[in-house]
Amino acid sequence: CGVNETSFSENCYWLDGELLQVGGVHFQFNRDEPLQPWRIVSGDGQVELEFRGHGLHREQLNLGLLASNFKQVFGCFQGVLRPPGRAPVLIDNLWGFVEDQYVKW
Repeated sequence: CGVNETSFSENCYWLDGELLQVGGVHFQFNRDEPLQPWRIVSGDGQVELEFRGHGLHREQLNLGLLASNFKQVFGCFQGVLRPPGRAPVLIDNLWGFVEDQYVKW
């Protein structure tokens, strides 16, 4: 989750009405250039995606003890999902969002 570092994970996706859990996911991207391609892969091999940004929303807040640097990127996903026991699912120009946020509190 990134907050309080519990063992709970939000990593999942829906396929044919079924919620499928995903292991740890790694996001590779350039924080200074969020519209550049992102690579998103899961340690269990289920997720292998590239995200290409087309639009960016930013919010920056610095109140001394509290600060936030938020980026929300709109764009397209391409790649493959490999659900356990099923055929791979190709993803081609699926529109969606990715986000990056730094928070100090």
